[in-house]
Amino acid sequence: MKLLLIVSILAISACANTQDIKRKNIVNSKLVRIYSPDTERRGGTGFFINYNNTTHLITNAHVCEVGRDNIVAIYSEYLKSKGYGIVKRVDKAHDLCLIESIFDVYGLNFAKQINIDDQVYIVGYPELKAVHLSKGYILGIETAHFLEDIDLDKCKGEGLHIQKKTLFLQEIRVCVRKVDSYYTDAEVFPGNSGSPVVDNNLNVKGIVFAASATTNFGLFIPTSTIKKFLSEKKKPAPLRLHLRSTEEL
Repeated sequence: MKLLLIVSILAISACANTQDIKRKNIVNSKLVRIYSPDTERRGGTGFFINYNNTTHLITNAHVCEVGRDNIVAIYSEYLKSKGYGIVKRVDKAHDLCLIESIFDVYGLNFAKQINIDDQVYIVGYPELKAVHLSKGYILGIETAHFLEDIDLDKCKGEGLHIQKKTLFLQEIRVCVRKVDSYYTDAEVFPGNSGSPVVDNNLNVKGIVFAASATTNFGLFIPTSTIKKFLSEKKKPAPLRLHLRSTEEL
């Protein structure tokens, strides 16, 4: 009886692993590595998403910052092809970036809803190496806070506010950006920025943009925010590009 139980557990585990490999391979066909034209050691992940009868390539705004003159290098592992993408639009308030690509890829689709306790999968390129899948559950909603390296008199606009902090027993004022997001216990690492968060049917629930300050749990921007970004018709704001690592995702 004990032997039969062990065999059953092993069979279930093998089946789950096979399903995860299938999920990883399917999602990987919709992904690209995004990196600086000058070096392949800085960047993140991007993915193709279908919306309003158009396929878009999206990633994080901070991933696009590795570009030069609004140009980023992209590589499709599925197509075994390298190319360049043009940064078309950036929303720094929600850490989103739209890229024009030469690759002809049919994208992923949006999930209809997001619920706490939903099982999710994150597929991307941690450390810009081999494609990796991590899985977990949506744990809750969180407002992430990030320090912005800008003058206080320019600390205005959506999500920006001035906050008081104590540094070496001295009170200082800093510019902080607030981003409303969900968090999951699916782990993320540097290079996972811009990775899709998908459900069991491989529909997108959000896009990874950071990790928890105390764990590698992933923070992701929900589909409602992404759809709003893709629906905007305004002209792209100038993007201040500079080279920096994505150590903070």
